[in-house]
Amino acid sequence: MAEFRDLLCALGDFGRFQKLLVLLVSLPLLLNPFQMVGQVFMVVEVPHHCDTSWIRAVGPNLTEEEQLNLTLPRGTDGQFEQCSMYSPVDWDLDSILAYGLNDTQKCSNGWVYPSAQPPSLLTEFDLVCDRAVLSDVSQSVYMAGVLIGALLFGMLSDRIGRRPVFLICMLIQGVVGLGTAFVPHFYVFMAFRCVVGAAVSGIMITAVPLVTEWVGVSYRPKAVLFSHTAFAIGQMILAGLSYRIRHWRLLEIAGSAPMFALFFYIWLSFCLILDHHQELISTPGSTLCCDLYSLQCKAMCGLARSDCKNIGHPPTCAELGKIAKAVQVLFKCTVKEYSN
Repeated sequence: MAEFRDLLCALGDFGRFQKLLVLLVSLPLLLNPFQMVGQVFMVVEVPHHCDTSWIRAVGPNLTEEEQLNLTLPRGTDGQFEQCSMYSPVDWDLDSILAYGLNDTQKCSNGWVYPSAQPPSLLTEFDLVCDRAVLSDVSQSVYMAGVLIGALLFGMLSDRIGRRPVFLICMLIQGVVGLGTAFVPHFYVFMAFRCVVGAAVSGIMITAVPLVTEWVGVSYRPKAVLFSHTAFAIGQMILAGLSYRIRHWRLLEIAGSAPMFALFFYIWLSFCLILDHHQELISTPGSTLCCDLYSLQCKAMCGLARSDCKNIGHPPTCAELGKIAKAVQVLFKCTVKEYSN
């Protein structure tokens, strides 16, 4: 049986098929930065202080400045403390104004953020003070998902093939990534991030083998460079969109929803490419058919490619038709063996 590199020799080191393949595989990498580094733009530090609206029950006519002066301690820099407040008391407003408040405690009723600030992960899930560490924990959970995805999808791609795993990971990233934009709790957000991390890892770990295994050795660095360039372009797109889209849920949708279009587009394109090459293989007299004729000649007769040209007479249409059918079977068997 002819080796896989002989098949590549017939198709060309970097022909139309390989160029389309590299392009299609690189498109989903444009969206990977939205999941990998997008959280940096979703956790925006903003001024905040404890919610001390309890004093409104005894002083409904207090201005905001008076409320903060009575209920929040000041730090050494003269600014209001962000993570502590005076303990609520059952006094009337006159007693509070006369004696003041001295005992402090941690924020018990949440925090207040600037009203003009668009919702972010920090403001919506109160990732401040003692809860600020949850932002770093969620990134660690995401990286744990990347590790799980590398182990799981790496082995799975060797068993069932690169293309099925690539499409499965695209679908998971699109569905779970879009679902992340609608999570009600931060712990659910972290769980979704773990799954998305596994899908992102699966895409990246199958994209490189896909673009390198199907191109000639001399073109492999260029193919890998092109796929990595797509990831870099995605980072630039993320920076531009995050500047315009400040709402973290909308930014998550913008980075996840296009994956659905890419999934169906790439799935359909792969099918069209394969059908196109099967048609070329079955077409007598085509350039690809002649190349595969030489490959079949080498595989069946043990002749070198140059020797195949000197058999004595060019193949007839009937001979080419028979060869095309044999090569089509050879093509399918070789690819199946290589995928497994």
